[in-house]
Amino acid sequence: MASVQINERGVISVKNSVRVLSVLLAVLLTASCTSCSTDPAASTASGTASGGTSDASSSTAATLPPPPEFEMPEVNLTNKTVKCLSAAEFDDYQIRMHEGMLRDIGVTVENEVVPYDSLSTLLVQKITSGESPDIYAMTNRDFPSLVAREVFLPLDDYIDFSQNIWEEQLPQLERWKWKGKMYLNGGSSGVARFVWYNTKIFKNADLPTPLELYDKGEWDWDKLLELAQELTVEDAEGKVIQYGFAGESLQFTFRGSAGEDYIKFDENGITNNFRNPNVAKAEKFLQDLALTYKVLPPSDSMANFDLFMQNKVAMGVYGHWYAFSAEGATARLKNGEIAFAPPPKAPGMEPYYYGDLSGILIPKGAPNPEGAAAYMTYRTYYGRVQETVDGKEVSPWMRTNIEAGWTDDMVRIYEEVNESPNIIAHLYHGVGNAISWAWEPYSKLMTGTPWETIVEEYAPKMEQEIELFNSSLK
Repeated sequence: MASVQINERGVISVKNSVRVLSVLLAVLLTASCTSCSTDPAASTASGTASGGTSDASSSTAATLPPPPEFEMPEVNLTNKTVKCLSAAEFDDYQIRMHEGMLRDIGVTVENEVVPYDSLSTLLVQKITSGESPDIYAMTNRDFPSLVAREVFLPLDDYIDFSQNIWEEQLPQLERWKWKGKMYLNGGSSGVARFVWYNTKIFKNADLPTPLELYDKGEWDWDKLLELAQELTVEDAEGKVIQYGFAGESLQFTFRGSAGEDYIKFDENGITNNFRNPNVAKAEKFLQDLALTYKVLPPSDSMANFDLFMQNKVAMGVYGHWYAFSAEGATARLKNGEIAFAPPPKAPGMEPYYYGDLSGILIPKGAPNPEGAAAYMTYRTYYGRVQETVDGKEVSPWMRTNIEAGWTDDMVRIYEEVNESPNIIAHLYHGVGNAISWAWEPYSKLMTGTPWETIVEEYAPKMEQEIELFNSSLK
């Protein structure tokens, strides 16, 4: 095996490691100790649990052959238990990763699952009371506000990022630095939501599928609207019995495909982006879909994946995880009844995508930060393990998806989209107290308030939150 040296500060130094595939950034993001959801409704739908603990080491270990060019570095730890605080139970991929971790480096992982909305509050309480976990699985709204509160340990103090194993991840690690230090492991804004569609509905309507349009370079908002209008069906009394389009996080999806968020965040700080004309285009298009063209279900059921599974929605934006978390989805995927394609691009623009920023951090007071660093190292290694599925060598994470029914095309587009340099993370609700009103612009948009009116109310609010955030750093 390759070697790892842990110095007096617990810094892991890895030898004989190799480059990590770029798409692994998105895979590691998805495989945090939490789901990929960013809004409360979606987090419930994607399998977020509300309490309890789980121990991944109780399952039967899988056989995981190492990649030929990379061996997991040897890790010597006194404390071999790593405790994680997150908003979701471990999924099949994580369970198998933790089984491998127990077998290969002797580390047992425990996961305390708490409600999504309470996650960050409970973390701060645990830190204050001396009960810190070793790993915290963050969500979009934790950045930059929670990191700015300096409740995490710099990863630089425990991991030597000059080693080859981190080479491919360094651009993302550098991107999410805070005050010159790295805190967020797996901090890539990966695309997790795609346009699911009912292949039978499209075939019966003799319409091109989103995937066919994507492969021709024609998949944009205009084509989505055309399809949604064609596929919205009313009964004799004018009641809609099949909606052409639906989905979760639609406001994020369209703003992302326009290349924008309500703020811009870079090494120079945060700027207010509410008045950006591309933001306005995205917001107005979404409002038109709902209120002018009436191709969307009511707001209170718009994100319901069950409507899609009941053939009441022809296509919609939903998380890729529904393949293995929604009852009946795997069977229908394998029968070719449903599939997914990338979100459409904004007309006249190159493709941009909305991505979730997620990852894992080491809280202050963690009883086993060295174990947390070893966990992060193994996580990187495990993403390089290859397993054979249908005669093809794939990562264990991709194996989970293929077994859940992903087709070759779905694997292809997932990888294509997540290799894009144009992935937009939505971070505005992590600035100041913006989370207290974060969903209000969407609610008002869906009830008919003109975007111009919404901007005049919330652009000043966003400016206040930015000022509040900046003043907290002084």
